[in-house]
Amino acid sequence: MTNTIKNNLEITEEDLEEINDTIEGNEFVFVLDVEGNLKTVILPGEADENDLPETVTKVLQVFELDDLNPQTLH
Repeated sequence: MTNTIKNNLEITEEDLEEINDTIEGNEFVFVLDVEGNLKTVILPGEADENDLPETVTKVLQVFELDDLNPQTLH
């Protein structure tokens, strides 16, 4: 399974392997800090930014993100 981390969140290879073991290959993962700020988004390897599920698009809109280009989210 290949996932892309869309942020410069510091994460070790071991952390990434553990995360990859717990999520399915077609899942989107949104990581929030304790204050509810979006820290990172993990996408399925086959995710097409131009054809995201409606619910994913709605979550991105909540955080005022128009696209999934790598950027600092916090």
